[in-house]
Amino acid sequence: MRCFDTHIHLDDPALEDRRTTLWQQALDAGVCGAITIGVEPKTWQRALQTASELKNVHAAMAIHPMVVANLSPNEIDQGVERLDECARTGSILAIGECGLHGPAGNFELQIKVFEQHIALAKKSHLPLLLHVYRAHAMALSVLQKHAPIDVPIVMHSYSGSAQSLADFAHFDAYFCFASAIRNPLAKKPRGAAKAVALNRLLVETDAPFQPTRGAAHSCPIDLVSIVTELASLREMPLNALAEALLHNTTRCFPSLHDCCSCNGDGVA
Repeated sequence: MRCFDTHIHLDDPALEDRRTTLWQQALDAGVCGAITIGVEPKTWQRALQTASELKNVHAAMAIHPMVVANLSPNEIDQGVERLDECARTGSILAIGECGLHGPAGNFELQIKVFEQHIALAKKSHLPLLLHVYRAHAMALSVLQKHAPIDVPIVMHSYSGSAQSLADFAHFDAYFCFASAIRNPLAKKPRGAAKAVALNRLLVETDAPFQPTRGAAHSCPIDLVSIVTELASLREMPLNALAEALLHNTTRCFPSLHDCCSCNGDGVA
């Protein structure tokens, strides 16, 4: 079985001492690549460096909605300019993660920055990776305002209801699921993971975040157990699901075709 992690934070300091070893373990287990996410301007270079050092790791960057309030208007504008440059030079393969985070408040500013990212994704023709938490109706309204989006949208660690899937599917959306589906009590993500159309399904670890109960951090190799659980939820043969996920990944991110065809045999 081969699988691709569409959302991970390999540059995070929590993984620093073990990054190469953990990634090699994942490669050996069948993870054939990943997208590592840079979440704010001061960490973007670290994400780019990590992607350059690890085999089949690619970078995406954006201003995460949880850090928007910590940045000055000038820092936000400079950040968007840098994202534009990275998109033009091919340093990143997607814009994200960006979006709306309900508990963070300050929605006027969050929406403004979200809209800047939408405009940049449309301009650069790159997929848009969305972080939406307790703000699905508001995020949908923003997307509708800027329709047509004309690029694939990935709903990172989808936490909306199964009923909301159709609303976002109008925007060429893919729905990504992480370790929450391994928790029998997580009824909403498990229900959505069962209901989403097979050709709109992606997987991620979000490592080192979203650990399973009792673990300090999640790890890249956890993707294998996430795919296994997803196959069980959907009552599908494991290999058939894994191949469908790889096909979805290359359709959403065409530049990953070669990576998703590899065997993942080590660190560059």
